[in-house]
Amino acid sequence: MFKLALEYPADESGSGWEGSIVGAIAQKDITKAKELLPQVRDEQGRMTAYAGIGHALFNQNNSMDSVIEFTEEIPDDQHVVFYGELVMRLRKQVAYEQLDKLPTPEAQARAALKLLQRLAESYNPLTDEQMEHIESFLTETERNILGL
Repeated sequence: MFKLALEYPADESGSGWEGSIVGAIAQKDITKAKELLPQVRDEQGRMTAYAGIGHALFNQNNSMDSVIEFTEEIPDDQHVVFYGELVMRLRKQVAYEQLDKLPTPEAQARAALKLLQRLAESYNPLTDEQMEHIESFLTETERNILGL
C-alpha cells in the first residue's frame, strides 16, 4: 500500500496518502513505521505519520512518556504542531487528561486549542470545570483564534 501511495500524486492540499498509511502501520509495527518516515513526501504527510506513530506509542504504554521521548526524532520546530495533531487522535477525555503532561506551555496551548476546536464540532463529554481547565492553557494567540 505504501509503495502504491507514493505512485499517486498529492491531493489539493499537497499531501499524499503515505503519511496516513505510515500512521496505520504504526498501530501494528512502530519500528517499521519509523523506517518508512523518510520516504513520506511532504511536511503535512510527515506530520500525519508522526501523529500516527505518537498515537501508537501512547496506546502501547498508556503513557505520554514514550511519546515525549519520540519527539526527539521530530524536528524541534514541529513539536508544537505534533502535539496538536496527536490530541486529535486521542479520545477526548484521554486528551484532556494528558494536557498537564505535555512538555512545554506552547505544546499545551496548541493541544488545548485543537481539543477545544474538536469539542466544539461534536459531542462534548467534559464538564464546565474541565473546559475552564483546558482554557487555562491557552495563550492570547489561541484565545484570538477561538474568539474568546
